[in-house]
Amino acid sequence: MKLILTCLSFLCLQVLFAQSGCTDIQATNFSSNAIQNDGSCIYTPSTANFLLKGDLPSSISESSGIAYFNGDILTHNDSGNNAELFIIDSSNGNLKQTIIIDNYSNTDWEDICTDADYIYVGDFGNNEGSRQDLKILKIKRSDIGSESTIHVDAKAIHFSYADQTSYISSNTTNFDCEAFFSMGNYLYLFTKDSGDGKTRVYKISTTPSTYILSYYTEYAINGLITGAAYNAATNEVALIGYELDKYSSFIWILSDFEQDDFFTGNKRKFTASNFHYWQTEGIAYDTINNKIFISSETTIFLHASLFVLDHTESLATAIQPAYTISSHNIFPNPATEHIRITNSEPITEIEIFDTMGRIIYKESVSTNDYELQLNHFDYTDGVYCIRIHGNNYQWQQSLILKHE
Repeated sequence: MKLILTCLSFLCLQVLFAQSGCTDIQATNFSSNAIQNDGSCIYTPSTANFLLKGDLPSSISESSGIAYFNGDILTHNDSGNNAELFIIDSSNGNLKQTIIIDNYSNTDWEDICTDADYIYVGDFGNNEGSRQDLKILKIKRSDIGSESTIHVDAKAIHFSYADQTSYISSNTTNFDCEAFFSMGNYLYLFTKDSGDGKTRVYKISTTPSTYILSYYTEYAINGLITGAAYNAATNEVALIGYELDKYSSFIWILSDFEQDDFFTGNKRKFTASNFHYWQTEGIAYDTINNKIFISSETTIFLHASLFVLDHTESLATAIQPAYTISSHNIFPNPATEHIRITNSEPITEIEIFDTMGRIIYKESVSTNDYELQLNHFDYTDGVYCIRIHGNNYQWQQSLILKHE
């Protein structure tokens, strides 16, 4: 009997140990014996192309956050701009409505999200860690009428960080926040830590009051988080950001986590492949059409723009990201005499911008394979942006030009 019990105990231990591990077949360390995901999955480096839907209107030069709103995109500008929200067409970025908040100013609006009844605007930008008036504005969705310009009032959710003891300005603060989303009766804030490259998660009630927040989890993102979104249909979180010098924009996809402990599950990073210097700021799920929208601020290369990723399959489980708008190539890069541009779909226009955003070359074409001689225009040695247009797509990337 003792031997039988010992054997049964051993088998129980085997089952117990087999329960935890990486359960995602797409991961490099997938365990066929694992029953319960322990968050240990490791993935090969992955990239994704962002399809440009259109430049945003000139009144939205600093789209700092976006939310999917009744089939359209809800966005706003960054600090120093008017207290206005904008509803833009999700198909092309055109302005449809302007919403003016009458009773609060735009100190440093950094992100926006919604739930079934309200819109939330995060006035919690804190780049130098010196602010003591952090708040989230709460606006009734029912106040948004059909007029082209709408005036509304907001209520405020005030808060501070329990772990912040100093408000001396610093460019390496860990108390800046530019990303949040709504889930249940709470808002979840993800910090943009310039000091250590992590992000910390704070949880706050949606009921207007004054709160002192303590973070309950953190993760070494190795970059700066500038936007967050939650997909209730798939229980998935998307975080947008970029590396410390604003190069290499990325998306982190979090899935299969426990309740609201978002970093206990799968954590997969996708780096933008089609451009290397842009200030990606906003991200939102369109769960109906399986898409992820992304916005960027104006930079020396790009206007504030709206991008989209097809999300037919989960980014977190795709073997190869299926988000390229076409198969394209530009070579050589760096270039000294010519560049060759190839694309699986016809190219209709080519533009090259300098670091001031000025067009130094523009030409209409109709081909899948085009060779541009660099002696056709004047340029100095340096970094440029090349933008390629087609009948139903646009894409761009950095380009280094040199003289022999």
